[in-house]
Amino acid sequence: MQTLPFRAKGPQLSHAETSGLKTCPNPRRGWALLVALLSALGFPTVAQAIIGGQEAPGLRPHLVMIVSDRGSFCSGVVIARRTILTAAHCVFGQGSYRLHWRDAQGQAVLAEPARITLHPDFHADAAKTRQRSIDLAVITSKEDLPASFVPAPLVPAATEPPAKGLILTLAGYGLSQERDPNSTGVLKSVALPVIMPYGQGRILVWLGNQKDGACGGDSGGGIFTADGRLLAVTVWSEGQGKNLCGALTQGLLIAPQHVWITKQLERSPAQP
Repeated sequence: MQTLPFRAKGPQLSHAETSGLKTCPNPRRGWALLVALLSALGFPTVAQAIIGGQEAPGLRPHLVMIVSDRGSFCSGVVIARRTILTAAHCVFGQGSYRLHWRDAQGQAVLAEPARITLHPDFHADAAKTRQRSIDLAVITSKEDLPASFVPAPLVPAATEPPAKGLILTLAGYGLSQERDPNSTGVLKSVALPVIMPYGQGRILVWLGNQKDGACGGDSGGGIFTADGRLLAVTVWSEGQGKNLCGALTQGLLIAPQHVWITKQLERSPAQP
């Protein structure tokens, strides 16, 4: 049985940076403060995401960041004008979430979701209960995303699990330096081979070369085929020795979830 033993949450802002948001009695003011914070932090202009990757401007139209009022960050893949796929653990539990990107002038934008739908087979306690969990969620935006975003094409429902050694492209907005929240915010990608540490997966795929891979904040990002189709969503990563990232990246395959994803797409566009 395939399990998801760990789930890497996005990098956390410091308590000093987020305490005002957590205690603010006016939610709108709280998010306004977060916009100001994101702008003040000024995400670096050099490549700063994914361990060992490079900047990925060609994939930028397909991905957004997801931020919470608790200070966590994840990535998400645009699959329709108002629909974003991400990892369920990124948007599970108490808290409020926003889609984040920068506009043409470089200003931070936060877009409120109309709804967030977790896959019915997602189990937050899967590691303890040893049950299968589909770590997938759909975020539906209240409004169409800007024209600069282009929905990522999905692999067909009949797609077989990838063969060992196949090179796939991992992309996300996560950390490029472990434990450093300032190393996030710029989309990066890295080409990695499929590995099979636990045999052939029907629901999950593993990538790794022992040095590059996903890190905190890359959860919910995309794993793409050579022709640019979304094959999987990143859900977990681990490092080697004292490292937390870089050794192994795990993704949830999209093809087995086509029916559920299609149902969510049929519910869009959402009405404010």
